[in-house]
Amino acid sequence: EILEANGLGDDIFEEILTNPADFEAYRGHLASDRGQPSDECLVLKAFVDRPGGKCHSCSNCAYNMCKTAALIERFPGLRRQGSDRIPHWTRVVYVGDGNNDLCPCLGLLGQGDVALAREKYPLATRIREAASSEATAISFRVKEWATWIELAIALEDLF
Repeated sequence: EILEANGLGDDIFEEILTNPADFEAYRGHLASDRGQPSDECLVLKAFVDRPGGKCHSCSNCAYNMCKTAALIERFPGLRRQGSDRIPHWTRVVYVGDGNNDLCPCLGLLGQGDVALAREKYPLATRIREAASSEATAISFRVKEWATWIELAIALEDLF
């Protein structure tokens, strides 16, 4: 609704995978900018709601959402190394910055793919650490970006 209200509807994004959220009545006291009590607050819910709260056993992800699992569920042809990918996916470009972005990079990206990792954020650091580890083979290309302008230029360079 927010995107559509600002003219950023279906023409730009096919789908956004994110934790659901709703405004709900708040039973305590929240201070707004003017110090007035607030009747509602934004409540984030689990992307994957499983008994016991944890959606998977991956140590690289948040307890409620494995981005690799979410992407594979949404795009069944998406697989690492390109061997099982549906034919029109010749390359995957993944943009991220957080700790929970490492899982899809290591789990889905392969030869010819690109990870665009935000400079000085956890993903860039963790990819460098993984690349220096003998236990992890990284076959995808990594490009770091610091500003949204640099990200836009990196994306333009790829396409």
